Amino acid sequence: MTTRKTLNRWSCCSLVMMCLLAPSGRAQDTPVRVACVGNSITWGGLGDLSYPAQMGKLLGSGYAVRNFGVSGRTLLRKGDYPYWNEETFYDALDFLPHIVIIELGTNDTKPWNWTYHDQFFADYTDLIREFRSGGRNPQIYLCLPPPAFQTNFGITDSVIRKVIPLIDSLRRESHTLFIDLYSYFQGKGTYFPDGIHPNAAGYGLMAALVRDSILASPAGFTRYFYAPSTLVERGESTTLYWEASPGSNVTLNGVPVATSDSLHLNPTSTVAYELISSGPRFVDTGRVVVRYLPPGKIRFGVVNPPILDLGWPDTSTLSWETAKGTLTASVQGTPVALSGSMTVSPATSTVYALTTTGDVPDTCLMTVDVLEPDSINRSRNASMAVSSFERHNPGALVVDGNRDSFWKSKSTGTQWITLDLKRSYDLRRVVLRWGSVFATRFNVQFIDETGNITAQRTYTGSGVVDDIRDLSGPGRYVKILLMSKLVPESGYVLGEIEAYGGRQAVTAVSAQRNAVADFHLEQNYPNPFNASTVISYTLPSETRVVLVAYNILGEVVDTLRDEVQPAGSHRVTWTPALASGVYFIRLQAQGATARTKTILLK
Repeated sequence: MTTRKTLNRWSCCSLVMMCLLAPSGRAQDTPVRVACVGNSITWGGLGDLSYPAQMGKLLGSGYAVRNFGVSGRTLLRKGDYPYWNEETFYDALDFLPHIVIIELGTNDTKPWNWTYHDQFFADYTDLIREFRSGGRNPQIYLCLPPPAFQTNFGITDSVIRKVIPLIDSLRRESHTLFIDLYSYFQGKGTYFPDGIHPNAAGYGLMAALVRDSILASPAGFTRYFYAPSTLVERGESTTLYWEASPGSNVTLNGVPVATSDSLHLNPTSTVAYELISSGPRFVDTGRVVVRYLPPGKIRFGVVNPPILDLGWPDTSTLSWETAKGTLTASVQGTPVALSGSMTVSPATSTVYALTTTGDVPDTCLMTVDVLEPDSINRSRNASMAVSSFERHNPGALVVDGNRDSFWKSKSTGTQWITLDLKRSYDLRRVVLRWGSVFATRFNVQFIDETGNITAQRTYTGSGVVDDIRDLSGPGRYVKILLMSKLVPESGYVLGEIEAYGGRQAVTAVSAQRNAVADFHLEQNYPNPFNASTVISYTLPSETRVVLVAYNILGEVVDTLRDEVQPAGSHRVTWTPALASGVYFIRLQAQGATARTKTILLK
């Protein structure tokens, strides 16, 4: 049974009374997420008979266990097949686990990998740090590898014994726990047919041992502490959920609470909540800030596009949204809707002031810059495609205007990236801002709307910034071919691509065609976002549209549109009541599908 408690104004007295009067219960209906990270011993190759699958059945419906094992992988970054390079590793991070079981080290003992054994401790520390990044604090177990009952695959038991003290010393320094598979399987060689990998019965024993370790977690660990929504407005509520390991002494803002429970909140001000779980050996501290947005506050104000060409009859759209209960809103002193949009076409750069009244007054300045055409970076409104990318470093990062974010390609072969500038320009300049791995040789192409290459040239990379001014021609597309680099084992790392050029005149017919020619889903803005974000898309003709948001498990969490819509540009403001995390937007229309990734930070 889940305990529901209501708190109108934060006070220790009211919380104590509620805790005394209400029984404790399970804090939420969603299960505790357990990520099993490792090599072939974790992967198993036996489907439902692998240790993660068997353990999931033993733990029951209160836990969601996922297998993130990859055969043959090493913990060492310089190993022959590092786990770090696998998409599965990023899948495990995106799973946002509450508990992580790491079983790595066996393949690191192969002679060609053990050469780098002096880096084992540091690489393992970094792996743990990855799972704890971004404010996450899962409970982490480090597994000592099982014994090698016979020399096979280059793995020997004598070297495995050298790994054990490294892992043991690491768990002491990293506030982690460990599971001793080595000692547990001593004398149980019959469960390892090839001397290295357990059979189905051996995986059953392993599943039971890991299950028992989880259920017998020492006191002092917080498995989760969060609120699905940390931004609330007048009349809205949210709920704090938490669960600590059994036997923990748990306090919420200094007041004792149950180990696993929830607290319903109706805040009227911003409040920080601190949950401390303590035991004889371990102490965990978690913090959640629930922000209250009073009437009069502006949720967001955005401009699209933020830059117009001087001398051209272009328009920008101002969009805004205010908090519930706001009394009035105005732009440049003229009353407007409390949430809405308006089209502007300034002759010069203009700052539009959105002002509101309510419990608190607020002001948001929205700037439309009107610049000389040749000075505008056309890539800021570009869509793009890439040959490959590493997870969390997609191609879109080369056009986000942030020089500290980077696209990272895969390491093999010639890589490419193509920008669609949305219309044709007389292109005269391209700037490439490199990261840690640059192209020593690359080719730049300008391509028109018919697919013809109008200009191209091959260059030698400088390693920091390549400012190309000796290439010109008409083009809607800019394509960069990356042909060689100094670090063969790494992918290319590119921070920004900037493209500059003047406008080309178009006829009324072609302008109308271009307005609806593409089925296109824009990257939502802002992204990442805190409360609301705007999703824009273009339809080539009237059609039924299905626009949904789904989570990293592929589950639809919100349906934004499911209706017939006319051709042209459309926009949707999305204000999800969801927990922080990675989500995806999917647009389906006329048999086509487009997707974007977004991050909600609360």
